[in-house]
Amino acid sequence: MNNSNPNFATMTVLADATSIADLNDWVDLGASYTVLQDTGNIETSNWNVTDRPMFVVLDENLIIQFRASNESGLNGAESTATTLLNGM
Repeated sequence: MNNSNPNFATMTVLADATSIADLNDWVDLGASYTVLQDTGNIETSNWNVTDRPMFVVLDENLIIQFRASNESGLNGAESTATTLLNGM
């Protein structure tokens, strides 16, 4: 998905990252989005994440429009984000 739209942001939270080197691995894989280290599992707990990866799409009012776990959630997340962006 092209995230050159100024109304679109992506982020990933890593609960099992224990060092900066773990975060750098994502850069090495070509990640062009924010990667947060959540070693205390605070965000993972706040979002009630039970399976990973979890995809969450929030609208411009920060209301959850899509949420799904595992790789199968990627298509739904991209579709929802595209629909929201096309409506802007």
